Amino acid sequence: MSDLPPRIMRDYLYDALNQLNIRQIFGVPGTNEIPIIDGTAYPENNVEYVECLHENIAMGAAMGAARMTGEPGVLVVHITPGIAHGIGNLFNAYRSHTPLVILCCQQQNELVTQEPLLSSNIAELAKQYCKWSHELRTPYEFPMVLQRAFKEAKAPACGPVFISIPWEFMMVNPLPNQPEKLPGITRIPTNFCGDVDEIQRLAKRFSEAKNPIIIAGDGVGYDNAAEQLGILAQTVGAPVSLQTFSSLANFPNDDIHWQGELPGNQAMLQALFQTHDVAFLVGWSNQAQVTVFNYADGPLIPLQWIFFICRITPGISGKTTTAVMLCWVASGPVWKN
Repeated sequence: MSDLPPRIMRDYLYDALNQLNIRQIFGVPGTNEIPIIDGTAYPENNVEYVECLHENIAMGAAMGAARMTGEPGVLVVHITPGIAHGIGNLFNAYRSHTPLVILCCQQQNELVTQEPLLSSNIAELAKQYCKWSHELRTPYEFPMVLQRAFKEAKAPACGPVFISIPWEFMMVNPLPNQPEKLPGITRIPTNFCGDVDEIQRLAKRFSEAKNPIIIAGDGVGYDNAAEQLGILAQTVGAPVSLQTFSSLANFPNDDIHWQGELPGNQAMLQALFQTHDVAFLVGWSNQAQVTVFNYADGPLIPLQWIFFICRITPGISGKTTTAVMLCWVASGPVWKN
């Protein structure tokens, strides 16, 4: 016989975690988080609460868990100070496309209008660095919101999702017509191939290049495609540089084609690309490669030579730099085929 008490809304969270085989929740405990933390005390839930010294540490630990497991890192933070203390690593997770689900326990819903201690519009506070930021309107939408949160965090391009939860919502009993367990989490396939005709045109242009260069972005690291990229570099005899400010080590630095990171200076970056007739940007993001830029000195990369093959999302690649050709694919499967 189970030792679990009658189900409350909080228990849908543990349904989601067990469906995804997520075994840890990170956080700094506060009174509002007790209903969620209490759920880790039941062996049947099979989830450990990992207490951290600071919310930014909890955010970093959840990022590490996400990288190690391939599933979203999960953390619970305390009202406004909780998410405010974690903003530094929330920004890092957003820019490095690390999937996180952040649960922030808001003050009592009926009290928020009276501006109780530590309360604020926390969903708006986190919104800038999240794929989706939402505050529960009713306890009964929690299963739907959980499903969307984990789906959004894992869908390309991965990233943080924030849910503000009035703490008393977690102790409400489900309605009789609500499912006994969370039905499931939508999974977006991550192995996909781009338009075949566009890939063939890109391959033809690349094979005709007299002096191409390959730039490895984080999309290569996300797909573990460094080996395939090395084979391509060997085949065409192209040097490989790493996108500046990368989140991952996207190409082995002991490979003969390795040329290090792109220079962080506008003139040096332009000079590098001027020596090549095709720039093949693989898994590239929209992140500027320098910290100082002068429009009068011209674009960072010569526009006529840019070819993208991207894994992150078509909304990111080609956003700030015009691409002659762009294919949206999962990098690894393309190279293997």
